[in-house]
Amino acid sequence: MKRILSRRPHFLLSSVKKLTLAISLVFGLSLTGIEVASAAWFSSSDPCPVSREYATLLHYLRENSPQTGDTEGNEQRRQKIAQEGATRGCLGAASRFIETDRILLKAEFPSDVRLMIAQRRAEHTDGEMRAFQSIFSSSFARDVLDLDARQSLELSEKLIESAQKRISKLPKDSKGAPSDGVWNALRETYSEITQFCSSPNTEAELPPLACAQLAAAFIEKIYASAPHAINVADQKPGKRLKEFVLFLTQGARFEEALPIQRAVTLALEVFESGEFAGENWIQAYLLGLRPRDKGGLGLGQHEARTFASHLVRTSSSQSRLSLDQKTN
Repeated sequence: MKRILSRRPHFLLSSVKKLTLAISLVFGLSLTGIEVASAAWFSSSDPCPVSREYATLLHYLRENSPQTGDTEGNEQRRQKIAQEGATRGCLGAASRFIETDRILLKAEFPSDVRLMIAQRRAEHTDGEMRAFQSIFSSSFARDVLDLDARQSLELSEKLIESAQKRISKLPKDSKGAPSDGVWNALRETYSEITQFCSSPNTEAELPPLACAQLAAAFIEKIYASAPHAINVADQKPGKRLKEFVLFLTQGARFEEALPIQRAVTLALEVFESGEFAGENWIQAYLLGLRPRDKGGLGLGQHEARTFASHLVRTSSSQSRLSLDQKTN
């Protein structure tokens, strides 16, 4: 049967696929078995293989249904979920749905919450789904932040939703979606920051929830100031934040090192001016401390911090004004 189907003209395969989908949608028949298993039914170049995604999702929901009893109401609900996921998410929708559902199942979320979040992830890109999974896992894992499941989910959803608004303004790939590199950079940044501020071996150790909130707030500020920067491979926003906080807390250049909470507050204020604001702030601060006879300003520690913050903030405002004028 498989060989016979594979030799049929392309227009016939397309017609059979559409007819099978129509029968499934109208009469509620399953697309499992040899029809689904045969690769001849589907074109690998199809940008939206809705029938395959529908069949895969429906099969998964039937095999992993939380409802007891194979009632008509439950079956209709499964078909509705499969249809919405396949038609809205197109290529890869079933895989994104299933992977999201499984990770939430391990965290013991109820079925209604799992289905809602899985459906949401199915409708977007693979890169976004992986970013969600990575942020949730880092937040929930015992060897990282060890937040409870609800906190981990709320933080992950909020961060992804906030990033979506910024990323939607970036250049699109050939499929009309933001490059997965943007989402990869986001999850790497979150992972680097949370590992840094949850480590007991540094002066920057924070309580788990505060550590997660620092990572989320920093990413949101970077996206707000320069969303394109997060997609450049040789730029490491998380590393820049880590180096800046360590500079403030280790005290090598201070009469007294800043406590971690004050350092975090200052860091978030400084990085509102962009990804490189930390480096500029440090250079301005050291210039402020340097004696006048050595080319500096001869300021005290507090005055030097104020000078550095003002210089970075003013420079950022002027740069944005110049960019807006060029754009207009």
